[in-house]
Amino acid sequence: MTKVPSQSCLFFSLSSVLFAVGCGALANANDDASVDASMTPDGGIQDANAAGPILTPEPTPPIELARWGAMTARLSDSEMLVAHGFTGFPKSATSADVFRVKRDASGFKTTAVKSSGAIPPATSRANLFASAAMDRAYLIGGRTSGTSVSDNTVYELTISSGNWTKLALDTYPKAFLACGNFMHPSKAIGYQFGGASASGYSQETWAFDFSGTTPKWRLIENKEEALTARFDPSIALSTDGKYAYLFGGGTGVQPTAAYRNDVWQFDFESERWTLLYANSADGPIARRGAWIVAQNGKLFMAGGEPAQDSVKDFWQFDLTTKVWTQIAESVGFDEAVFPLALTFDKTSWLVGGYVQAGLATNQTSFVLQ
Repeated sequence: MTKVPSQSCLFFSLSSVLFAVGCGALANANDDASVDASMTPDGGIQDANAAGPILTPEPTPPIELARWGAMTARLSDSEMLVAHGFTGFPKSATSADVFRVKRDASGFKTTAVKSSGAIPPATSRANLFASAAMDRAYLIGGRTSGTSVSDNTVYELTISSGNWTKLALDTYPKAFLACGNFMHPSKAIGYQFGGASASGYSQETWAFDFSGTTPKWRLIENKEEALTARFDPSIALSTDGKYAYLFGGGTGVQPTAAYRNDVWQFDFESERWTLLYANSADGPIARRGAWIVAQNGKLFMAGGEPAQDSVKDFWQFDLTTKVWTQIAESVGFDEAVFPLALTFDKTSWLVGGYVQAGLATNQTSFVLQ
């Protein structure tokens, strides 16, 4: 068993109770232990022989879930909202579908939201903020079929009717593509960190408050310089309502990308980040677009895209000891880049994603057990 010290510590965590958000791979599962921001983690990596939870393949999910780069949002413990994303290749194969997803003993059940009004263009890797209690969802930014980066337009969805309204706000972030985004656990506030724009990458954190009649963006002052600019980080939510966790992301694209494997925690009360694991040559291969979930005091991570080649591995990060453990070198999928992270009644699934080698979309599902 090997343990390698990490360099420093920073903080970001997330939770959802009545509210939810999705951009890329985002999920929350069983209660995870909160982390004291005053702790000084030593961090590291150790080897394991398939100890702990594993990802188990399941029967083929509905064809609607065979996509990548889609946005997901929690509506309740038993229902999620899935919007848009790529359904294949080339990258112009973007879907404008929106559907509600439930899970029972027989598998996933999808119900299409019949869109009307000012329907947004098909997009991927956008922000999706939603509240079932308020019957509203917001789709912001992303990559459309015809452009690299969309504009700052906000699309408001009345979930029950499927009616879309186009909004224009005076203040807004510069970056709207491939942000790390998540919801406040008890308020109608969504958050986004980082992302890409036509002018580069962002290290800003913004809050999107839709508690009133007109939504408003608010810039959160970020004093943690080590939380570098990036796009396509992965986010996991804690169910205690205190934190969100951020893993990886980076700048550039293959084969000259500069990706990361650091872990951060976000505190909703202070709206501050804390570093839990510094970017390092140790630990998992640095990557973007991974699947990540928080459960029982650990983060579980699989899939994603490294700077070169591909990955099929499965890891866990202990939030108390700050140690990465590789559970498996391969979990049975060819690859899973930008998969869906779906959680129902504290059980999480990895669904879809794409395979770089054949530029194909996965129609697969794995459950964390």
